[in-house]
Amino acid sequence: MKSNKKISRLQLHLKEMDLETRILFMALIAGGVISLLSVAINIILQMSLIVILTPLIMAFIYAGLIYSVFHNPNNHYAGYIAIVVSTLTIFPSLWLNSGGLTGSTPYYYLFMVFLTTVVLRKFKFRVILFLQFIIASALILIEIIKPNTISPYLSFQAHFMDIFFAFAIITVFISIMTIYIMDNYHRSIEALKNTKQDLEKANKNLEWIATTDELTRLYNRRFAMNKLSEIIAEVSLNKVKSFGVLMLDIDHFKLINDNFGHLAGDDVLKRFGQVLIDHCGDSHLPTRIGGEEFLIITYVHQFESFQKIAESIKKAIDLTDWSDIHPDLKVTISIGAYYINHETPLEDKGLEQVLNHVDHSLYAAKNNGRNQIHYFNL
Repeated sequence: MKSNKKISRLQLHLKEMDLETRILFMALIAGGVISLLSVAINIILQMSLIVILTPLIMAFIYAGLIYSVFHNPNNHYAGYIAIVVSTLTIFPSLWLNSGGLTGSTPYYYLFMVFLTTVVLRKFKFRVILFLQFIIASALILIEIIKPNTISPYLSFQAHFMDIFFAFAIITVFISIMTIYIMDNYHRSIEALKNTKQDLEKANKNLEWIATTDELTRLYNRRFAMNKLSEIIAEVSLNKVKSFGVLMLDIDHFKLINDNFGHLAGDDVLKRFGQVLIDHCGDSHLPTRIGGEEFLIITYVHQFESFQKIAESIKKAIDLTDWSDIHPDLKVTISIGAYYINHETPLEDKGLEQVLNHVDHSLYAAKNNGRNQIHYFNL
């Protein structure tokens, strides 16, 4: 039970670490294990005492650093300490006392370079690599100038076995760490993809909230004004030849709320919005700009088509059954209509002018008795 708790605690700590710290932790474990294996192999091969003690000391250093990282995941200095100590003391000692360039130390040195590129980052990564290059160059130069400073192997068998075990150990650990790093890399990429998808969904949801009227599911005033501005800009650039704007107002909507209740009023608005959605389809853009007022942007090439759309929308509302909301409920609408084409004066094509003209048309329809369509300048 205690061993299971320790394993669970280790797994929990690993999950809490970021990717860089997990790789550092695994690198320190790998370094510690390699150091202990080196001690065992050196004892078997009857190497000198200093060759046995050097990796043993390194194993204790790794153990301390592993403990430090385990209890403080933000302690990234453990990797720097391990690599710098190895570079300045451990590897030069092993190099000089176990065959130099022909021994196993260069393999372990290459593994340390691999750890440097994996664990360290940015400027420190370049500094340590430069330091390792200088130390390795110095050791090779010493070996060339004063070969007697290098302690040889006691036998060919010891030399062969040391090289063989070093190559096997380093190959296995580099493979394990590469697999571990790539597995975490791909998981991170997958997590980023999922995060990106979640953000895209969240952004779409926010965009929907920002541009949609919650009650009627129509686009709101903000969207309507932005879209109308875009179309007016396209007209000024001759990208759009003509379009029309309809402003609709539910007649006596306050009386509907007063006589049948605000819930009935909400139901009227919902159904009204659905009728517009069904009737306009993808060809025209219905929006709710406030209260019981709606605005429809129509994409038409002729005034006659614009008239047909306005009349068909009014007819659709007239034919809608409202009795399930209340048996005595009747709904009519007034519509102000403004059509813009290449003959429309430039001063009448701005956003403010378009809204003023269609608004005046709507009030004209209401002042003339409601339940009708009024076209600007007709």
